[in-house]
Amino acid sequence: MRMQGLKVLAYIDDGLAAAQPMAEAARLRDLTIKTLFGCGWLINWAKSDLDLSQDDKEFIGYRISTSGQGSLSPSENRCKKLLAAVNFALEARSVSPRKVAQATGHIVSLRPCLDPMALLFTRYLNIWIQRVAEQYGWDWREGLDGRAREELKIWKGWFTRWHTRPLWPQGEPEMLMAQDASDLAVGGWLGIFNGERSAVDKKGRQHWVGKVEFGEGVLEAAGRLEKWDLVLSSTYRELYALYFMIRTFVLQLQGKWVRIQADNRSLFYIASKGSSSSLQIHDLLVNLFWICSEAEIRWDILWLPRELNEQADRLSKELDEDDWSLNPKFWAVIQARFGPFDCDMFASGETALLKSFCSLYWCPGSGLLTASRGDGQPEK
Repeated sequence: MRMQGLKVLAYIDDGLAAAQPMAEAARLRDLTIKTLFGCGWLINWAKSDLDLSQDDKEFIGYRISTSGQGSLSPSENRCKKLLAAVNFALEARSVSPRKVAQATGHIVSLRPCLDPMALLFTRYLNIWIQRVAEQYGWDWREGLDGRAREELKIWKGWFTRWHTRPLWPQGEPEMLMAQDASDLAVGGWLGIFNGERSAVDKKGRQHWVGKVEFGEGVLEAAGRLEKWDLVLSSTYRELYALYFMIRTFVLQLQGKWVRIQADNRSLFYIASKGSSSSLQIHDLLVNLFWICSEAEIRWDILWLPRELNEQADRLSKELDEDDWSLNPKFWAVIQARFGPFDCDMFASGETALLKSFCSLYWCPGSGLLTASRGDGQPEK
């Protein structure tokens, strides 16, 4: 039937099919019925819905609509089962790994409907399940610890906002961003997305990369890595560079769709599927998720070779040698004698002593700089 042009899903004895336009859908539906009968099969007419429609059709626990952007969501019964399992685990004083695993099982089974990043909130539940089951058995009852309980609360409060996914996202990215990390710093740039162009790497392979005119409209950011970040893996630093860029330009990205270019394959896979075996990377992904959720930032990620990411690579090696910090003890003395102050000049996100500060490059917080106009009104 697929060779005849029919888009069809089959699971044991259930099937779902779609085609465009309606006349073609009707032709393929009739051809399917004729073919099944010709093969000696029977159709359960009572359980089948053969009327053509763009409205919701239920299939193996999912609701599928092809109207507008289309949508994929769980059936009402599956939603009730998931929330019932979550509520049971939250309300019980003690609960067994088996019962908690039922809740996580319902969540994971709905992966096609969920934002991949939303599945971040099963990590500590799975750690708790594995620990208790290995030590005491699957039916041992114990109170949920803080991080696991917090994840269940998130599913209880946020599931209804996450469970519907568009089949065909409309439009295209509005912004384009690239970032990189070196041994000591991170950096990147943000520009307006002008479509895609073809570029060839050193091995002669063709890649699609975003088009941006590097000029006045491109914003460049750079910042030092903290001491505790320096000892972590290169993948963590690459993800931190992405987190740094989103946090820096959160106001410019608010409510927009941004395409992210990354020259690190590990970062591409981790960000695409929303999971990692490293707890430090996992926690950073969670922080990134909440920033984007609060600011309604939509993003996707594209891998490209390192030689096509030279601008971000250069910025990740930029270090302001004059970016000194003041000893807190001396700062307290100066503040007491000459303060209060309005703006910290020649600072950065790491060394600024005031909320308003000037920096050589964009960094988190530099977008909050305010100054006074002649009429006494603040000006950004």
